[in-house]
Amino acid sequence: MSDIPLPIPPFQPMTVGQILDRVYRLLRANFSLLMGIAAVPGLVFLVGYGVLFAIWGRELISKAQSPNPAEVIRMVRLFSAFSVPVLLVCLAVFALYLAAASYAAVLADRGTGVSIGEAYRVAWSRTGHYLLLVVAIYSITFLPALLLELAMFASLSPFGANKGTPNPALILLLPFEFFLVFAFFIAGAVIALRLSLAFPASVFEVLKVKDAIKRGWTLTRGALGRIFLVVLVIYAAIYAAILILMFVAFSVAAIGFMFAGPHSHSKFAIIVAIVLGIIAYMVFIAVCTAGAWAAFTTAFAVIYNDQLFRIHGQPVGSMSTGAPI
Repeated sequence: MSDIPLPIPPFQPMTVGQILDRVYRLLRANFSLLMGIAAVPGLVFLVGYGVLFAIWGRELISKAQSPNPAEVIRMVRLFSAFSVPVLLVCLAVFALYLAAASYAAVLADRGTGVSIGEAYRVAWSRTGHYLLLVVAIYSITFLPALLLELAMFASLSPFGANKGTPNPALILLLPFEFFLVFAFFIAGAVIALRLSLAFPASVFEVLKVKDAIKRGWTLTRGALGRIFLVVLVIYAAIYAAILILMFVAFSVAAIGFMFAGPHSHSKFAIIVAIVLGIIAYMVFIAVCTAGAWAAFTTAFAVIYNDQLFRIHGQPVGSMSTGAPI
């Protein structure tokens, strides 16, 4: 891939088809740049959760011979204790990624090329701000649903504990609670789409967290349908590609296993194959995840520029960039 900036598109509002075409051409022309930026959080996620599951898997295997409730509780606590720092590190890196990817993709759509280092320098210059912005967006979109879900699980104990038959009140309450949690998650997804331009707005307009959220909400007014369709098409394309690649990979692995020699079916060889398969699967998921992030952030960058033109009547190439370098 050449990684050269594409010409700035004609200064006119774009349709869903034109946005998707623009996203595809930007990804193709700047593949190593956008994937290189996305590789940073992908690698951190891969290493962090790989170590986490390796520690937990080792404990699980060692205690599999004599399972008891006390050991199960201890393993859950161990997993939780290691999960929190890994989650915080991944969240911080992901915040940096969103800022760097927004910077690179918006400028690529405006016909300006940048480097991976330059994009991350811009993100690093306001690390705390971008981390707070991610936390704020997640809190606004999905924290109410998660709190309601926790309340639902908590309600199971007083209604259903130590009962031989289901409590009638529980039977009536649970469907309502499940429906309410589902409704909250749907509402959170809609709000997330309304805030999808908060990051590029924060990067290029140097806004505070509260102002970035307000700006993202303003920029997506009247554009929710277009954003939803673009996200849906990209998600469907990525999902189909992952299914095809996984089918091919598992088919090749199954054929190789069947036609391998008898010595390769020993216990040691099977364990090695399983370990290598898990590593390959995790790498595959990390690459696919990085590709999905690159596609979505590029789409939001194109929509951001398009909305600037629609709202302010200025061609995207003439909009000022407030991002510090």
